[in-house]
Amino acid sequence: MLNTDLIRLNLHIGDYLRRTRHMTAWEHGAFLMLIMHYWSTGGLPQEDAQLAIVAGMTMKEWQKRKEIIAALFEPDWKLPWLEADISDALEARARKSAAGKKGNSVRWGDNRHANSDRLAFGRRSHRDPNAIAPGSLPLAARRMEESDQEDNSFSGAGNDSSASEVIPFEPRRQ
Repeated sequence: MLNTDLIRLNLHIGDYLRRTRHMTAWEHGAFLMLIMHYWSTGGLPQEDAQLAIVAGMTMKEWQKRKEIIAALFEPDWKLPWLEADISDALEARARKSAAGKKGNSVRWGDNRHANSDRLAFGRRSHRDPNAIAPGSLPLAARRMEESDQEDNSFSGAGNDSSASEVIPFEPRRQ
């Protein structure tokens, strides 16, 4: 068995219900657990003890319900429709990966990482390698620098308010 690392299982509700209308809630749960294990590993174990564990049942529960669940599978616990879905999902992932790599090589060329620092952190000074580029500070930080340069004291020209006085907030009307 292979580890597919696939995150999403395509569960077609209509198809699922057509196959499983005759099953009890226990059997639905076991079948779904088997399908999810199949999806993530590419197959199911052959031993009853392992199948019971995957289905989330005790051996006694598994033996009681095995015949109904096994009828949904082909020999050796195979599901051709699920294998086709796994194959399609793996091919789609490979196509997306190839497209991403192609787009990356078109954007960056052969030397992909040459400009990554400059683009991520802005241009740096040649004199100081740790210097932050002018104008690269976030807006809030620039406003803080500007406000530090102003006189924010309460005792100033024409201001009779004290710092302990609370001024009620009135929203601006538009």
